[in-house]
Amino acid sequence: MAEWYHLYPNVAPAWAEQWKEKIAPIIERLDGRVTLQEIEEAVQDGRLEVHATIGEADTLETVIITKVREYRSGLRVLAIDYMAGKMEEFMPDFHQLEALAREHRCHRIQVEGRPGWARVLGEDWTEVSRLISKEVNYG
Repeated sequence: MAEWYHLYPNVAPAWAEQWKEKIAPIIERLDGRVTLQEIEEAVQDGRLEVHATIGEADTLETVIITKVREYRSGLRVLAIDYMAGKMEEFMPDFHQLEALAREHRCHRIQVEGRPGWARVLGEDWTEVSRLISKEVNYG
């Protein structure tokens, strides 16, 4: 079984490169809305947290980038902004994210993603929305 880690602020250099390699394909699919450099800067200054499972030979298996969002109503949400890796294999360790949400005094955990996530996350999750977009030629 892989070990669960919060990678920053004391990340091993090899892990720093690995999480970026895992997240890069996801960033490419976001079509210019964010860059890997912006995510790295947010991680460095603490606006985002990087969590990972470390498997054999110090290889990152799963990378999860989170952020706590607090709303005026007082609602606190642990938002899973980016997920990469072997998520099906991570699910038995999902309690780690639930513990993280409790540690941050969050009322819920949310993830915005592809339709397949509802199947992976399981019946305790409710699909509320999915972001869908279309290009518009305004010129």
